[in-house]
Amino acid sequence: MNNQLQQLYDWLDEPKQLTRQIIKDKITEIDKSAKPKTVIRFTPPTVQEILEYCTMRKNNIDAETFHDFYLAKDWFIGKNKMKNWEAAVRTWERNNINNPKQNTNGTREREPLFGRQTSNTVQSNASGWDSLG
Repeated sequence: MNNQLQQLYDWLDEPKQLTRQIIKDKITEIDKSAKPKTVIRFTPPTVQEILEYCTMRKNNIDAETFHDFYLAKDWFIGKNKMKNWEAAVRTWERNNINNPKQNTNGTREREPLFGRQTSNTVQSNASGWDSLG
């Protein structure tokens, strides 16, 4: 009886093994037919390309400043290699709109410091003393 039971189990297990083999063959077939992924590498723009893009967008960003800034950082943004320099230009553009204190060369004016505080902090601290009087 034990032999008959083993034959029954083998007979029941045979379709599972066939199914597994069919699935493995299908996966292998799909892997072979898949096209290899083409990797597009970032190439840093020239100052001229940045200038043309900024002129087209009319954003008043100095192309040389932008180029030198990212060249010094080896075209990294934080810890990540830059993928799209046009997007970085648009980010600079948005930051210029949000921070209107700009020189004509595209760099931000720094607010004068008093010790380690800006003039706004000094004024707000000084006005706080008036209310205590």
